[in-house]
Amino acid sequence: MTEQYEYPLGAARWFVDTIARFFLHPDHPNAVPRGKFNVRGEVGGETLGVTRGAQYGSVLKGIPGYSLDNLNRYEHTSYGPEDNWCQMFKMGDPWLFDQGLLDVFKDIAERHERGEF
Repeated sequence: MTEQYEYPLGAARWFVDTIARFFLHPDHPNAVPRGKFNVRGEVGGETLGVTRGAQYGSVLKGIPGYSLDNLNRYEHTSYGPEDNWCQMFKMGDPWLFDQGLLDVFKDIAERHERGEF
């Protein structure tokens, strides 16, 4: 199966910064509020989200992770707009933190900020 995800280039920095908010002390003013599992924001004219999920690394193994959601892209999902699922790029914690995917997002954000693309 092949999937394609569409996000504004600025989503890389927003994703990195938003993931960090999940790790702040709950009393920090920028922390994700207690009891919330997702955060939304506007980037490049599109509404994006980061969602914490219990099985985003693997449905069979129950690996938790995060998804980068594009709430403007319902028509581009494998489910279709009638199922009311937006485009969600699901990433397990091991892939993000142990295998370097978060570092790839950081690199893309830094290169974008330097004007390399």
